[in-house]
Order: sequence, then structure tokens, then C-alpha cells
Amino acid sequence: TGKKINDKGEVLDKNGKVIGHVNIVPGEAAENATRDLLEELGELPEQSELPGLDILDGLKVNKKGQILNEDGEPIGELVDGELSQCAGKKCNDKGEVLDKNGQVIGRVKTLAQEGEDQAEEAADEAGEQAEQTPGFDIFDGRKLSKKGQVFDDEGEPIGELVEGDIATCAGRQVNNQGEILDDEGNVIGRVQPFEQQQEEEEEEEGEGEGEGEEEGPELPPLSILDGLTVNKAGKLLDANGTVVGELVEGDAKKLSKSGLTSDDQGQFWDNKGHVIGRAQTVPVEEPDEEAIFAGLEGLRVVEEGFVDDEEGNRVGIITEGDAKKLLGRAVDEDGDIIDKRGSVVGHAERYEPEEPEEEVPEEVDLSFLQGKEVNKAGLVIGDDGVPVAHLIEGKAKDLAGRQLDDQGQIWNDKGKVIGRIELIPEEERESKPEGPFAGLEDLRVIEGGKVADEDGNVVGEITDGNPKRLIGLSVDDDGDIVDRYGNVKGHAEPLPEEEEQVIDNSVLNGKVLNKQGYVVDENGIPFGRLIEGDAKELAGRPCDENGDIHNDTGKVVGHCEVIPEDQRVHRGEGPFAGHEGLRVVKDGWVEDEDGNTVGQLVEGNVKRLVGMAVDEDGDIIDKYGNVKGHAEPWEAPDEEQVDLSALAGTSINKNGNAVDGNGQIIGRVVEGDIKTMIGKKVDGQGQIWDNAGNVVGRCELVFGEDTSPEGPFAGFEGLQIMKDGTVVTQAGDIVGRIIEGEPKKLLGHTVDEDGDIVDKNGNTIGKAERWEPEEKERRINPMSGKRVNKEGEVRDENGDLIGRLTDGNLGHCVGQEIDDAGNVVDVDGNKIGECTLLENIVEEEYEGPSEEELEEARKREEERQTAEKMANICTQTLERMQPICKQIKEHMEKADRTPKEELDEEELVNKVKPLIEEGGRILQECNGSLRGLDPDGHIAAQAKGRAGTKEATPEEYRLAETLKELTTTVVTTIDDAKKKLNDMPYAKKKLNPLWGLMTQPLFQILAAVGLLLAGVLGLVGQLLNGLGLGGLVNGLMGGLGINKLLEAFGLGGGDKKKKSGGSGVGNLPIVGGLLGGGK
Repeated sequence: TGKKINDKGEVLDKNGKVIGHVNIVPGEAAENATRDLLEELGELPEQSELPGLDILDGLKVNKKGQILNEDGEPIGELVDGELSQCAGKKCNDKGEVLDKNGQVIGRVKTLAQEGEDQAEEAADEAGEQAEQTPGFDIFDGRKLSKKGQVFDDEGEPIGELVEGDIATCAGRQVNNQGEILDDEGNVIGRVQPFEQQQEEEEEEEGEGEGEGEEEGPELPPLSILDGLTVNKAGKLLDANGTVVGELVEGDAKKLSKSGLTSDDQGQFWDNKGHVIGRAQTVPVEEPDEEAIFAGLEGLRVVEEGFVDDEEGNRVGIITEGDAKKLLGRAVDEDGDIIDKRGSVVGHAERYEPEEPEEEVPEEVDLSFLQGKEVNKAGLVIGDDGVPVAHLIEGKAKDLAGRQLDDQGQIWNDKGKVIGRIELIPEEERESKPEGPFAGLEDLRVIEGGKVADEDGNVVGEITDGNPKRLIGLSVDDDGDIVDRYGNVKGHAEPLPEEEEQVIDNSVLNGKVLNKQGYVVDENGIPFGRLIEGDAKELAGRPCDENGDIHNDTGKVVGHCEVIPEDQRVHRGEGPFAGHEGLRVVKDGWVEDEDGNTVGQLVEGNVKRLVGMAVDEDGDIIDKYGNVKGHAEPWEAPDEEQVDLSALAGTSINKNGNAVDGNGQIIGRVVEGDIKTMIGKKVDGQGQIWDNAGNVVGRCELVFGEDTSPEGPFAGFEGLQIMKDGTVVTQAGDIVGRIIEGEPKKLLGHTVDEDGDIVDKNGNTIGKAERWEPEEKERRINPMSGKRVNKEGEVRDENGDLIGRLTDGNLGHCVGQEIDDAGNVVDVDGNKIGECTLLENIVEEEYEGPSEEELEEARKREEERQTAEKMANICTQTLERMQPICKQIKEHMEKADRTPKEELDEEELVNKVKPLIEEGGRILQECNGSLRGLDPDGHIAAQAKGRAGTKEATPEEYRLAETLKELTTTVVTTIDDAKKKLNDMPYAKKKLNPLWGLMTQPLFQILAAVGLLLAGVLGLVGQLLNGLGLGGLVNGLMGGLGINKLLEAFGLGGGDKKKKSGGSGVGNLPIVGGLLGGGK
């Protein structure tokens, strides 16, 4: 009570701390109270109700952090963000300051507006706000989202956080006062409800207004949005950074991240052709007047009061303030220079250097050029013979020879200007034409009245003056001879050009041109040189008396000229001409610098001359020039030309050999790709030719190798001689026969590829030739290619019966193919049966089953019934044993998981022992039931005699499967329990002796089955072995003596002799190993 309320509705104490909040209650009382309060306090506009943030939309923040209206009055200020970054940036209708990319870099708030009736406006606004703004009770119990908003039951936002940190307040409930409290009850945030703007009513009211109402600002066309991207704030900016559109449909963040652009209808399309966003244009405000230094970065005050940008360009000059004191300070884009406190201490304006006024060129009179021509160099020569103008438009080559008009223009025949010239400035023109001696340096008068240049060449002669007195004087470019004082003492002219003398080439007649381009005689002395033509192509051709060289048709294809007499060589080259670095080496040989032997010593002492040089004449000279010896050229004798005529007509085989028609090897390929030359012919020079007439390889003769053709038995290995005198391969095929020698004596000997039969000493003791017996025509069985059906019949294409399966297992032969001999073969070609034609089958009259067959059938039926009864008994036993074994396993597993110090072993014994005894009793009952099936023992006697003589019946398979399950259940239960009892000494001592109560009856059950149906034990063993339980069962029951029982029935055990004579069941490793049969 008695405390003041600020413009935010907060009640403050003396220290300025918030101790309460005040809300406006809608109604006339609130309006009156507000008006009375304002009149009483006389508060400034800041304390009245603030305008909405939408009035700041599109306005810029100035350098002082304020937002001004059109009248220049502050209507808002920056409350969050860096002033340097926000200055000059625009605000949106949410009070956010955005950069060029649409990112929020600051926030602003509005300031109260000034006016004459502030109190009334504030009261009216307060009343309207109270009517439009919902009460805070709508927030009661609702939570603040991570985005700082509160949503109603339909998911619509009804308020937002206006005070406090979103991260701290998110997830907490809002009370009916719009406050968010922490765990201790302290206010950490406040929520403000959204205004309920009834857009529909406003639209209806707008429609009811008169036609004379002014329309809103016209929006730009959607086509200006074509190609523009949207930023994260949902704005579309043009190239100048101006907002020209805003997103009305779609996710701004996703569209901004994807980089998609708008089309000319403001739509955004994805890769699948779907519209995923829409934008509309916004009124484009006319940009404010741009600052004088806008767009320039890093502005600083430099010496002499100038302003440079970050690249050192001079862009401004100080107009206000002391330039020396402002040196180094930053300048903003408005030209203001601000100190550390933010005060403006100076101002700068743009600096533009004064450009010198362009001088108006004086009109040049070109009339004196009228009628003059342009030369090939693009120059116009004046009356003095020096260039006075040059071409500036057009190509010199195209305009050469054309005349100028009085304006310096060049016209074509059609009356168009095709070129233009420009005068050469006077100071750049040559003063006069070059003199007759121009280009020659240091000219002097010499004896005889001649003029010589610096190299002593005579280039002129005296035409005026006394030659003797002028000797030594210099001559200028014009030919004037001047003394040291510059007086002209005489004149000289260049020597007249000598007339070209007709060269007499008659000496070249009949001489030949060599590859070096010289015309030489028979001794190799050059008399002329080629000046026209290609020396390589014309080498070897003679010259005529004019020095011309003719081709075969008489056409002149080259020309030579005589070498002057003073340049001509009068003797030929020495024998060693062209060799460099010749030296004498050991044994009197001469080698060049590369070590090649090129000569031999013919005169002189070899030992003394070693290492001395040899000149091109072959003379060996010492250091004083004395000839000490002589050498002559030497060449290695040419290799004798090998006669390859024997290769003519041969062809190349796959091994790269050249063979004749009989396959005899004549030569081998030494050049070329063998694969491409197979079958190609060889000529008498060893060349291999392809079908197109190209040489593709080369052959040489073969010497010292066996080139004889292969023998008749080539390719066969391990040939043997049979008793009948035939020669057979290791596979038994007949390939030859004996033609010399006795077959009995040659029996066991081998035959080489030539057919010779040799003894161990290499002596030929017989001869064989290739021979194969005539193959008899083989008759194909009519059933060939047919297949055996399920009835063992063979039928033809019409379904008629043509044969039957007479040998083999029908189950294996069904569906298999019959070969030419009538045999049934499998897919690998192995014979598995035989079929016989119907006409070859002898029908025997069936007399009915014999006494033995009937007895056998009776025994089989009795065994089948016994197996079925046994299977039923074992199935019942298995069903009773499975729960007992399961309980034993559960007790043992529980005991195994119990810590040793907590385990009561005696209790475990008390639980497991009764189960073992019960299991033993059940197994004993099973054993008794099985043995009761054969009280007199006749079934067992039959089983012993028939063991392994038949296949198991389905009932026996079922019995074997049941015994396997029973054995597996009991054995695995006992084995697991024994392993767990190893760490329980008391329980181990009490329970281990009891396991025999279960294993012994199980053994007796297996023995009983073995007595009645011996073959079932083999099946049980196979099934257990397949599960990998053979070793386990053998370990538990191997010592019970079942091996003796198996021996009695011939099913395993005993010594090796008994094993070899026993039945097939006894040979199964699982029976002996599993049930105690010894090895």
C-alpha cells in the first residue's frame, strides 16, 4: 500500500525491487482510474500505455539506438543487440532487427506517443486492451513450450513469454496471474496473452463501407519474385537487399536451407514437382537517402585531414573538427566521427579530386593531305619524303594505294568511308629523308678516294674534293665530308651497284649431286652446291651445263651453282674424314672416340704409337708434326649371306616353326607375332607374308636340331605290347600291332614314337606300326534314350510298352535314362540297372509264394508288430520321464546360481533324490514291459539270426527315434547334474551313486530292444551320433557290459576277426563306441 506503479505494472519498494504486479480490469472504472492517475501525476508520455510494435515495421534504427517516425520524433528504441550492428537496419512488426540475410540481431520496443489528450487516449486504449486481451486465468495450469509460447487444447498459441529466460522457464506451469514460478516459489518469468483480433468482423465491416473508400497500397506483381530465395525469416530479398516478398505457405527454414527459388507465380517447387511453399509480394518502400559513405568499410582519418577506406583509397575529407586530433579515428557511413563515449567530434564529406578541364582540341587542317596515298605500312608520306600521318582506322594492307580527301578520310568505290588517318605530331616526325649512307656507322675516307665503314668495307667513293687531303675525314649520312670544325670539304656517293655477272656453270656438266647438297666429281671434290631443290630427293642425279638437275621426265627439279675458285677444295677428303678422336690402340688397331674399330696400322712401330692421334689422312703425327706412322681404314668383313631358299614355300605352324608339306621343321620365326602368322607362307629370303601382301615377320634356318617329322606313335605315352601282338595305350585302346619280332618275347616292352621296340640297352628288338581294329557296327537298343517309369516299365513315344527293368533297384532307376546297350545310367554315366525288351523276357509261370517266403513274411509281420508295441511303451515312458528330468535340471541350475555360502546342499539332496528314484522306477517299468513282449524268447532268436539282413521298417524307425529322445533326455540330465555337483562336495557324495538307478534301467531297455530288434540299435546310434552325443552316452554307459550283448547278436565288440565276420550293424562305429564295444 502506498507504493508506486511503473509503466510495466510493477509495484516497487524504496530500493527499486519488484514486490508486486498490477493488472488492468476491463470496465469503466479502469478507464476512470487510469485517466485520474495520469491527470494527478502529470506523467510524461513514456508512462502512458505503449503503442504496438507494428508501428516500427520497416523503420531503421539510427546511430543512437532510436527509431524515428516521419516527423523525426522517436517512437522506439533498441533494447537488445549491439548498436554498431543494428544501426541502419530495419525492424519488423515483431520488434526484431534483421540483417541482410534475415537473421535477428537485435530487438526494439516502442515509446509512448505525445499528444494533447494522452490521458484520454491511454484510458481508451487501456479499456480496449482490457476488452480485447483475455484474462490471465486462461494460462492457469498450462505449460510454457520450448519456443516460449503457451498453447490451448486445440494447439493454438494463446500467449508468449515476455519476461524471463526461455531455457529456464520452458516446461514450467503458468499460474492464473501469468507468472512462472521456480521450485522455491520465486517469479522467474511472465507470460502475456495474445490479442484476439477478429479479422472476419473487420472484413465484413470493410465490405459494408462505401465505394468511395480509398484502396490500400497496390502490391507489385508476383513476377518480381522469380528466381529469388527465401531466408530463415520468411523474407524474399532482391539484389539490393530490399524485402520484396514474404512467405505465406511452407517452412521458411527448410526452404532457406534447400536453396530453392521462387517462380514467377511466387511458388516453390521440390524435385518431384510438388509445390511446397508460396510467397506474396509486399509494398516496396522507397529507400531512404543513402548515406554518403554507404558500402565503404574500414574508414579512417589519415594525414592532412583525408579519409581512406580499408584498401587505402582516398574517399573523403574532414569538414568539421581538428584533423590532427581526429587522426586515426573511425568514420561511419554518415561521415560522423565518434569518440569512445559515442559523441560526434567531427564530420567528413566525400572527396573527389578536381579533374583538369579537358582541353578542346583545335581543329587540324588536313587539306594538304588531299590526294596523297597510304602506303603498306599505313603511313602517308609528305612532300619532303618523310611520314606526316598514320592510319588510325582500317587495315593498312586493304587501304594501301588509296587517296585521302581533305578531311583525312579514305573512301571506297561505293562512297563509304573505310579508313581515317591522324597527323603525326611535329616533334615526332623525321626531319628529312635518310641520306645515301644512312645506317652505316663511323664512315671514313681512305686511300684511293674510297669511303669505308667501321669494318673496313668500301661503301663509297669521293665525287667532290681532293681525295688525298680528305683521307681520314669522316663522312655523314648525306655523303658530306666535314672537318673537325664542321666545314664541308667534299662529298661522296655510294658505290654503284655492280651488275650481276652471269655465272658459268658449264664446269658442273656431268657431275653428280651428293646427299650433302654438293656437286662432286669422281674423286669426291666439290665443284658446286645446290641452291634450289631437296638434296635428299635429288642425290645421285647429274647436272647439265646450266647447273640444272632434271627428273626422269626431263623436268627441271633443282638448280646448282659453281663454288667460287677461291672457296673450292682442290683435293678430296682423307680416308678417315668424318671420324673424331681417332687413337691408336693395342695390336695396331685404330678406334674412334666411341671405341669403334675403324682402321689398322700399316706403317710404324705399334708399341710406340699406342695412344697417339690419327688425322683424317691416316697419318700419325707426334707433337712436333713429324709423321711417325700411317693407318688405313678397316671394316669388318661382311657376314656370309645365308642361303634361305630352303624356306621357300614353307608355312608357319602354331609353335612358330616353318614346316614343309610333310611337317618337317625347316626354320623358326625370329621376328613378328607368332599368333598372327600361323598358316602364313615364307619366301626364299625368309620373309613371312600375310594375305594382303605385307611382310609380317622373318624366319631363319634351323641347324643342329631334329627336324624330322613326328613318328607314328607321337603323342602316346606308356604304350604296352599285349599277348596277341597288339599295342595298347594305358587306357586299353588298341593303337598298333607288331610287324617285326615275336610278341611273346616283346611282351612288357615299350614302344617309342617311331614304333621301335628297344631293350634296356637301347637295342631295337622289334618294330610296330599304327593299326586299329575295324569297329563293328554297333546295334543301338530300341530303348535308347527312353526312361524307366515308376512301374519299372519302358514305353515308346506312343506309350506302348517295349521293355522292363530286369536288374537294379527300381527306386534308384525310376526316371533315369537308358543308353544304347540297354543299361540304365545315372547323371554321371554310371550303370545302375538293366532293361530288357519284352520279346527277350522269358515269362515264367507264377506258382505262388513258397513255404520259406510265407515264413519270412510271417516273421516280418511279427517283428513289425513288436516294434510298434515297443514304440508305444517307450513313448509313454518318455512322456513320464521328461517332467522328472526337467525338475532335476531346474533344481541343479538353481543350486548352481546360488552363492556357495548360501547354498543348502542337504536340501538339494532331499529334492533331487526322490526324483532320481522315481525316474529309475519308471525306467524299470518300461524295461519289464518290453521284456514281457517275448516271454518265450523266440522273437529274440529270430532277431539274432536275421540281424542286418533287411531294411528297417517305419515302425522300427519310430522306435529308434523314441529311444534316441529317451536316451538323450536321461543322459544329458545326468551329465549336466554331474558337472554342477563338482563344486558341491556333500551333494556330490550323496547323489552321484544314485545316477545308476537311471542308467542301469536305460541300459536294460536298450538291451531288451536289441534282443528283439537288433537293427534298431544301429539306428539309435546313428541318430545320437548325428547329434554329437555319442561320446557322452559312451562315457556314461560304456562300462555296463552292453558290448558283450552286442557280440552275442553279432552287432559289435570282440576282436577284429569277429568284426570282419559280423553283420553290417556291428560295423557302425556308433554302436561299438556308444554302447561299449571295444576297439
